Amino acid sequence: MEVFGTLLILLISHVSLASGSSEGKQIVKDLFRGYDKTVRPVKSHNESVRVALDISIRQITDLNERLQVISTAIWIRLGWDDHYLQWNTSDYGGLHKIHVSPKKIWTPDIQLYDDVREDPADWTLFKAVVYSKGRVWWNVPILFTCSCKLNVKYFPYDQQVCSFKFGSWTYDGFELDLVNRSSRADTKQFLDNGEWDLIDVPAERNLLYYTCCQEPYPDVTFKIIIRRRPLYYIFNLILPCIFIVAIAPFAFFLPPASGERISLVITLLLALTVFLLLVAEVMPPQSEVVPLIGQYFGVAIGLLAMSAIVSVFTVHFQHRGSRVDRVPRWARRFILGFLAKVLCLNIATGKGTIPKMNMQGLEDFPLQESDSISVLLNDSEEKRKRVSNRNSSLRVTLVDELDTNNSNLPKKENNQTKPDSDINVSPNWEPTKFLRAILGLLFDMSEQQKADGDDEDCRREWQLVAMVIDRCLMFIFLFFTLAYSVSFLTYRPSYE
Repeated sequence: MEVFGTLLILLISHVSLASGSSEGKQIVKDLFRGYDKTVRPVKSHNESVRVALDISIRQITDLNERLQVISTAIWIRLGWDDHYLQWNTSDYGGLHKIHVSPKKIWTPDIQLYDDVREDPADWTLFKAVVYSKGRVWWNVPILFTCSCKLNVKYFPYDQQVCSFKFGSWTYDGFELDLVNRSSRADTKQFLDNGEWDLIDVPAERNLLYYTCCQEPYPDVTFKIIIRRRPLYYIFNLILPCIFIVAIAPFAFFLPPASGERISLVITLLLALTVFLLLVAEVMPPQSEVVPLIGQYFGVAIGLLAMSAIVSVFTVHFQHRGSRVDRVPRWARRFILGFLAKVLCLNIATGKGTIPKMNMQGLEDFPLQESDSISVLLNDSEEKRKRVSNRNSSLRVTLVDELDTNNSNLPKKENNQTKPDSDINVSPNWEPTKFLRAILGLLFDMSEQQKADGDDEDCRREWQLVAMVIDRCLMFIFLFFTLAYSVSFLTYRPSYE
């Protein structure tokens, strides 16, 4: 019994399908008998065909910033009334719709004005649905590649608006009235893109007059508003740049005389230049605006260039003391005094004290006859050896004085001078003149030592000036680097 019921149901279904198929064939045969697809489907030639347009955004497949084109997968929905495609459903078994090829019926020549594809898609591959009241619906899924004028001012935090302008290519507004079905495109079936967020797709109908014709031409423009997800560029471009720039302030810790500081800064500068070239390859070749990321790299390169320049000046300050130029008083007070305290640098700037000898009153220097001349000679010889490598002119002076005074000393028979320990005072010898020469030599040595101490103090002061300037510049560069980097990472432009 169950088998019989199943066979009966299958038989009825087969008969219904066969009947429906035959009725559909009959409708097509009756409708297209004498149908001309080149004629607009209106009762009077003064009427216009009202075509409703709607789109559904399926996916944003690509946005090429350099070529300024956007590729999207869109479902186009067209609807109009065809006066010649109507039937009475009761005459055809209640069949209220049929599917026909668009090649058999009149279709509006709707085109995307900004389509840049070399081979336009064939819309006729997808069938249209015709209802018994003459309503025709034609849904076409198409992958569009459209030109899109990009505004890269806030890249990578940019928001782009790409316009999709649809309109008839041959019919004017008196023949074909194109309208939008809704105020916005359908985004319920949209697939998320890893790079872009879809914000909105408003629709707008425009009525334009072109110079070629007097008739108005309506169009429906959909503005696809998308916003970039900046995480990719932050991680791959901005963070490496921040790390590179953050190293630059610590280059001021390196000794200026080592030469490694300028080498480090130049290396960082070249690294940033490479990143800037990577950004330039992504951006469109336009001169209207400079992208935000380009501004960041430009400022970073400027900071590194300034770091290299001030490094040259600090090296100059480091070696300026070799020319025995004193540090100006204002620099000593401001840099070594005030600025060093602000930077918490403990700097001792006091100069060494070297006793100064005076030759005044040397003529009255008392000398006793019991003083040992040998001791004076030994001391003079010892002093002479000590300064022989230091000041040749003083050495010559000492030798001349000794030779002059030794000529009055008694000599042996073999014309050799007695040892220093055996030398006695000659009646003709003048001890005051000899002592004056010794004290003059000591005075010159004292003056030379004082001058050397002053030179060393001068060099030391310039080194301290360079150290304070280095520390100050390090904090300045570190502050600007962190402030600019944080402001760039947290910056978000406001869009109306």
